[in-house]
Formats: sequence, C-alpha cells, structure tokens
Amino acid sequence: MSDALQIGGHSLVLCVRSEFLTLKKAIIRYEHNVREVKHASKIGYLRGNSRNNRYIVLSEYNDNGNMREMPNSDREFSDRKYIKALLKKYHEKMKADYEAQTKIYKNGKVVKNRWRENMVGFSEIVISFGTDRNKESKEGLNKTEVNFINAQVSLDRVRRFANDYCAKYGVKCLLIAEHNDEKTKHYQLIFTNYQFENHKNLRFNGKGETLKFGRSMQEMGGAAFEGIAMRGEIGTKARHKNLKQMHKDEKEFNNEQEFKNKIRQSIVDRARKYIKKKESMFGKDYLRLEVGDDKAFITSLTNLALDQMKDNINIVTDSELKQTVEELTNQLLNKGEVIAKNNQLEQSNEELIQENEKLKEANANLNNQDEIIKDRNLQISDLSAELIQKDNENIKLQNQIKSFEADKEKIEELKQKASQSDILKSELEKVNQDLEYKEKQINI
Repeated sequence: MSDALQIGGHSLVLCVRSEFLTLKKAIIRYEHNVREVKHASKIGYLRGNSRNNRYIVLSEYNDNGNMREMPNSDREFSDRKYIKALLKKYHEKMKADYEAQTKIYKNGKVVKNRWRENMVGFSEIVISFGTDRNKESKEGLNKTEVNFINAQVSLDRVRRFANDYCAKYGVKCLLIAEHNDEKTKHYQLIFTNYQFENHKNLRFNGKGETLKFGRSMQEMGGAAFEGIAMRGEIGTKARHKNLKQMHKDEKEFNNEQEFKNKIRQSIVDRARKYIKKKESMFGKDYLRLEVGDDKAFITSLTNLALDQMKDNINIVTDSELKQTVEELTNQLLNKGEVIAKNNQLEQSNEELIQENEKLKEANANLNNQDEIIKDRNLQISDLSAELIQKDNENIKLQNQIKSFEADKEKIEELKQKASQSDILKSELEKVNQDLEYKEKQINI
C-alpha cells in the first residue's frame, strides 16, 4: 500500500476527474472556478468566504508556461469579459492551426480541416480528497476528517501535478483554483486540450483508451501527493461523484440522520408510557410490559410511525402506475429525438452568439452615427433658435414701420390743417384791411 497520512486509522485518498470542454463550456467552468460575481451568486452550497480561495493563472507576460498567483485585491481576472476574451484568444490560435492543415481522402481529394463547434479545445481536471473509511451510501466526511484534509493538502503539490500533465500531453495550464469556500478543500484546473505538435485535440477512442487515460490520471495524482494521499484502489467498482452530487448526497444523508433520530426519540418517549422499569430481587433490573397494555402499545407505535411517515407516503393506483409507465416509455423512445434537438439548440445558440457579436459591432457603428445625428440636431436647434430670433426682430421692425406710417399720416393731416389755417389767416387779413379802408373813407 502507498504511503499516505492517516486519520482515525484510515488513509487519505484522492480522486482525479477530468472532462473535455468546448469553448462555451470552458468559459462557464472558468467563471465558476474563479467565482465570477454573477455566476457565484447562483452557487447554493458555498460555506465560506470566497476571498479565502487561491488562484494561480498562466502569466500573461510570456508564452513559456510560467504561472503566478493572483492577489485577492485583483478581481479583473474574474471579470466575465476578461475570461471570454482570454479563452477566445487561445481558441482562435488552436482553430487557426487546425484549419491550416489538410487531409487526403481515399479518392485522392485534398480537403482543408474545419473546426466544428463541438470540438473540445479545453479540459477541466478536479482533484478532491477523502478517506478509505467505509461509509454509508450517501455519507460524507465527518468534521474531524474535513479539518485534517484541509490542513494537510497544499497548492504546491497541485502545481507539481499540473506540470507533469502539461509535459506529458503537450498542453498548457490556464488556471489552478484552490477552493476553500466549500466543505472540503479541493482543486479545479483548466487546461488547453490542443496538441500543436500533432495539430489535433487530445482525445481517446473507445473504452480501453479512456480507461487507460483515467488510470494514468490517478497515478499522476498519487505521485504528486505522495506521502499525503494515495490513489484509489485499482479495480474497485466505486464510482466517483462530482462535487454537485456530493453536496446533494451529503444534504440528503444529514436529513435522513435527523429524521432517524427524531423517530428514535419519539419511539423511546412512547415506549416509556407502556414499558416500566422493574427492580429484580435476584439480578439485574428489567423492563416490563403489562399484558393488558400490549394492544394499546402496538396501536400507539403504529399511529406514531404513520404520523412520522405520512408526508412521504404516496398511494398509487394501478391506472396511475400504468400511465406513469407509459409516460416513461414515451420519454425513453423520444430520448434520441431530444438529444438531437438539444444538439440543434446548442448549434443554434453558437450561431446566435456569433450573430450577437455582429449586432454589437453594428450597434457600435449606429452609436457613432447617433452621435453625428445628435450634433446635427444641435446645429439645427441652434439655427432654429436664430431664425425665431430673426422673426421676432422682423415683427418688431414691421410694427415700427406701421407706427411710423401712422405718424406720417397724422403729420400729413396736421400739414393740411396748417395749410388751411394759413389760407384762412390770409383771407382774414384781407377782410381786416378792407374794413380799415372803409372806416377811413367814412371818417373822411
């Protein structure tokens, strides 16, 4: 048996699981691993502060595979736009190299490679820990085991694993995330999955190759954590659960234990009403159930069990059962159709994403045009204001002209009246002169 630390007489064990990812899934997993704000708000099983997590990323300053740890104060690397741009950059490099290659069919026709949307250019590896203690089906680690594991496993061993993996398969490690905000410390790593030397993605055909790859992963994990944790037993039929399933099973197990304890206490309390403790004159004390109380005791226990379980009892009729079977049968028959539709939806989603990018570019151009239109509208508004001002001034001038014309007419009237007055004055003077002359003649 490999050398490993022990807790309570049981050895620490590790589990290494991997999954190949498309660009879309890689972005989602990267967001999850670095606790991108919007994504992290949907994780329901976090138990601690995510600021206690540690993150190692591929250095952006060079292309030699060196990695550096991100400080907690730097949250730009967990921004959604940054993540998408980062993974797209590697995706475009892989796509360009792949599509630069050609393949020759049996008929001699030469065709260029074309990168498909379902090709897996990235991968995720999860390293988790436990003990070889025998447990119930849904039982997880106890508090003592959790504290021991959290204190013993370290990031430097994971970096050793990442270096070995990159060297063996010719890929790059983009992220190592140490999660301390869940129950047990574990590590989630994001790798590129494209081998530039072979111009193809890392993949395995058939059950045999896949099994061989899985075993090599466990061996690499055991070598990296030598002296701390050992790989699982070869040939075991145990199936490793993903983190989501582990949290779900743990919650169900705790609920079951709480329910069992509640039933046990209820039975003890009920039994004490009918079973009495008696002292023996010849030996140990004993419990006694009176013959007359046996029926009442059984009835009481039956009612108790029914009360405790009534929320979990479903009475199903034959017709309902038949209908359920038919529905399940139809679901199974339509499974292939559902999968095909799901594939079509995924493809449509990718097309929509590309169309959305084009629309964003068009929208940016429209925004520029909007700014031009706004400037022109402002100029038009200014000119309109000037025109209104000119119109007001013109109206004032017209009013002044009308006023001047009215005054001119009055002046003309006055002139006419003055002219008439002069004529009358002249005639009056003539009349006066005639009168004076006549007076002089009379006096003579």
